Amino acid sequence: METTVLPESSSPIILSVAGESLVVDLPDVEHALFVALGSALAESQSFEFFISTTLAQIASAEGDDQKGRYDELVEHHLSKTLGWLAKHFQDQVGDQEIADLLNRIRKKRNYLVHNILKDYGWPMTTAQEYLACFREITEIRDLFSTTKSLMATRLRETGVHKMYTIKMDPDTGEYSMI
Repeated sequence: METTVLPESSSPIILSVAGESLVVDLPDVEHALFVALGSALAESQSFEFFISTTLAQIASAEGDDQKGRYDELVEHHLSKTLGWLAKHFQDQVGDQEIADLLNRIRKKRNYLVHNILKDYGWPMTTAQEYLACFREITEIRDLFSTTKSLMATRLRETGVHKMYTIKMDPDTGEYSMI
């Protein structure tokens, strides 16, 4: 395999935010890497929010003051770790496939947050190293997204939580129930 040495040049990104100009001047491979990393971290937080609000909905359905109780439960769940959320979600569903996925997600999330750049030796020295890291980050991001859809479907199928799950066809833009 041929190794490509990274070029010194970059293409600065200039953004206008609230009337101020922001310049991000990094090598192009780092632009791509950090966009992917930011996207994966956002997907991770979205995943944790999904579990938190779902657990709050399930628990508040049994109370008298549903709205007040729901708000309190969301705040409570949002302060918990992904491991805690995963365990309590699993307690509600009792599905081994979901349990395995949640355990895998917890490990991948922790790896993404604490180790991925270190393990790849950031800053990397070749384009291939950046590409490999980028691909792994993208796989982790996609795992959050697909697992969230599967979890919503299982909740609906098991009757644990009454909800509708929809998906958008990327080619047509049409929505359908799943």
